[in-house]
Amino acid sequence: MGSGKTSVGKRLARKLSLPFVDGDQEIEKAAGLSLVDVLKCFGEKEYRAGEERVMKRLLQGAPCVLASGGGSFVAEQTRKLAKQYALTIWLKADINTLYQRTAGRTRRPFLLGDNDTVKEKLREYITEEYPFYSEADIVVETRNERVENTVRRVLSAINAYYKQNRRKNSEKTMIKELLFASHNAGKITEIKEMLAPFGINVKSAQDMDLPDVEETGKTFAENSLLKSQTIAKATGIPCIADDSGLCVDALNGAPGVYSARYAPDRDFEKGMDKLLAEMAQSANKSRAAHFSCVVSLAYPNGRYELFEGRVDGHIAEQKMHGNEGFGYDPLFVPEGYDCSFAQMSHEAKNSMSHRGRAMQKFVAYLQKLQG
Repeated sequence: MGSGKTSVGKRLARKLSLPFVDGDQEIEKAAGLSLVDVLKCFGEKEYRAGEERVMKRLLQGAPCVLASGGGSFVAEQTRKLAKQYALTIWLKADINTLYQRTAGRTRRPFLLGDNDTVKEKLREYITEEYPFYSEADIVVETRNERVENTVRRVLSAINAYYKQNRRKNSEKTMIKELLFASHNAGKITEIKEMLAPFGINVKSAQDMDLPDVEETGKTFAENSLLKSQTIAKATGIPCIADDSGLCVDALNGAPGVYSARYAPDRDFEKGMDKLLAEMAQSANKSRAAHFSCVVSLAYPNGRYELFEGRVDGHIAEQKMHGNEGFGYDPLFVPEGYDCSFAQMSHEAKNSMSHRGRAMQKFVAYLQKLQG
């Protein structure tokens, strides 16, 4: 009420060459009474029931620009129908704007009374109903300006909305082929198996004889993006990459992004000995640690998505070797367990590992893209 939906709606309809329909007027036609009389004679419950019936008919009818009462969008069933059949636009206004536009207008049954009463009712509506209105596809702030200016802003918002959706749809069809920035045979096999249900043709940096990208970032996200964006830009194919490592509280987060290089000659047996020795010398006696992984997906146009996985735990007093694991796994005991990653089965570790969790988020993203 007072947002300008009727005046804006009429002009918008003309711009779009569509009929304009006023929801309030349709309710009055159906009831054969004014809104004020409908409310007086039947009460708010019946008023809302009638409103829902009318809105259902209009939403499932011929294309139009429909100005609906705010209460109809609050009603769950009508809101679902609006989302299903219409592009919804909320003309959002602050309380002062609404008050200036509604004060003294007797046709509005829910805003009858003196000035203080009207303002208090408006505050109640804003508090109770704005959270529902925020579910609209488009939100346009209404101002004290010429109606034509508001209409132009609404049209601009509509164009932006459809442009964004066209881009999202193009992304859905874009991921038919995917590069994985890795030369690790085990990882490559795992990724190809994981993405097989999506019908994506997965190639690796190894398959295409691409060189390694130097990891000069200071965070896992930076290193992951360096690899995926460099390759996506060079090949014109969407690319995923990952970077991960062990972060130890007593060592201020080290070895972190330098986890592989931290181990002398990349020998992780020596790396674990070095880690235990440095922890013994540290003033911080905490043994808390976590593994972190960031998987990045980069598009050739520069867009990217990040998926982070983390598993918390602690560093064991000594190496706990098993039949599985690699790197620092013999030293890391995940939270809630008394065995190291190296002593867990491959399946058990993957179900909870930092990399597994990041990849689960990536797979969920692909599922959402497929709709």
